[in-house]
Amino acid sequence: MRIGIAAIAAGLLVLSVAPGARAQGVAPVVEAAPAGPAELRVQLQALDQDPSLGDYAAIERYRAREALTALDAADDRSREHALYVARRRVEAAQVAAQAELAQAQLMQLEREHDRIVLQATRAEAERARREIEQLRLQSLAQQEEAERLRQMALEGQSALDDATLRAQAASAEAAQARRLAQARQREAELARKEAELAASLAQPVDDAPSVDEEPPPSSEP
Repeated sequence: MRIGIAAIAAGLLVLSVAPGARAQGVAPVVEAAPAGPAELRVQLQALDQDPSLGDYAAIERYRAREALTALDAADDRSREHALYVARRRVEAAQVAAQAELAQAQLMQLEREHDRIVLQATRAEAERARREIEQLRLQSLAQQEEAERLRQMALEGQSALDDATLRAQAASAEAAQARRLAQARQREAELARKEAELAASLAQPVDDAPSVDEEPPPSSEP
């Protein structure tokens, strides 16, 4: 089952803003001061230049840049709210990039798993085909032996009762036919699994959605 971008982003966001541990005997973590405009620009630039994250969360990074531009143009009365929005937008871009990277890695692992399973299924199917061929040859050999025994019985070259020889031959043929039928059923099942896995690998990987977080307006006077 694939994990949604929203679920990953929510988990990363909770981790990023969770307060320090308050268990007995553990000192609380001192939170750093909120980032200012210059620090926010540095954080956003670092995200853009990160080789592993730079290709993700394009919409969130664009919105963060818009928020920083609005912060530059804000007057004294609206500057505090604009700074709050800019902080939240930069944070959302960071979380979304991490979430999309995690989703991409998960999808790659799933595709690799499917590829390995398909290879194993093909190998098992090939073994089943070889087993069927071996059973077919054995069946031919047993049929030839049964015919030889029947000929011996007809020609009087065997002391065994003709009816007993026929029963033995029929029993051997029936047992071999059952084994051959079971092998063919196994081959058909393996072929079906191989086709399903091949079709799964052939499907294109959909682009993962991005996290869209809209921060609440500031309630401070």
